[in-house]
Amino acid sequence: MQFFELQPEVAGGIGSRTQLDRSCHPPLVSHLHCRFDGWLGEELIEEFPVFLATARVAETFTRQNLTGFAVGNVEVEQSQLFHDVHPHTWLPPFVGPKVTGRPGVDDFGLSARYRLVVSERALSLMTLAHFDVSLYRAG
Repeated sequence: MQFFELQPEVAGGIGSRTQLDRSCHPPLVSHLHCRFDGWLGEELIEEFPVFLATARVAETFTRQNLTGFAVGNVEVEQSQLFHDVHPHTWLPPFVGPKVTGRPGVDDFGLSARYRLVVSERALSLMTLAHFDVSLYRAG
């Protein structure tokens, strides 16, 4: 099976109510608050040090028994910039999947560069209009 390294869309930033432990790298998140400044419609986005997924695609991952992730909660808000640029855009519910797997083994993992690594199976379940995707090579 092949694995791929993804660089998802960045749609805004970590919000002020996020609780981080910065004593390690990447920081550990105990409460995630994300502020959207824009959104291109992707079902998976990145806000270092975490990823967000639409509830719909996270449910699909769970139903397909994909490995290497656990669904967590996220507090989402739209910035004034989001409202100004996308006045008629509706955000679907998002969750904060925690990547727990090993890259090149599980369906979800993090590379040594903290990039998301996914299996072919996981990749086939996502729409990737605004992603950078490359073949993952361990090492």
